[in-house]
Amino acid sequence: MIDFPAVPTVNQTHVEAGLAWRWDGEKWAAATLSDTPAPPSTAVATGSLVLPLGFNGTVMVEQTGPVTITLPPTPTAGQQITVKDSQGMAGTYPITVAGTIEGVVNMTINFAYGWVSLTYSGSMWVQT
Repeated sequence: MIDFPAVPTVNQTHVEAGLAWRWDGEKWAAATLSDTPAPPSTAVATGSLVLPLGFNGTVMVEQTGPVTITLPPTPTAGQQITVKDSQGMAGTYPITVAGTIEGVVNMTINFAYGWVSLTYSGSMWVQT
């Protein structure tokens, strides 16, 4: 069962189990990278997910257990991603941001409502 957000906004993208959907104002429709909203966008993660190539925006994590958000492969300079604990559960259920950030492999968000904002510099992800 897919747990879609209760009050979506038009063009909001929901990513779960590696699949994407977009709210068209009436219903959730299957989405692909080519028809998701232009960056920046917002994805809601209710479980672990691998961000798609080119994702640029915010991941709102609504977890009920530990979650891993994997940064997209082959990022481009200037690409920006924010991962946010939107329910205040990261103190109980940590969020792992998988990827190399400023030379360190993986980052953990483990406090309520915590977040990390990242920008790809052209050679590495850096906190911004």
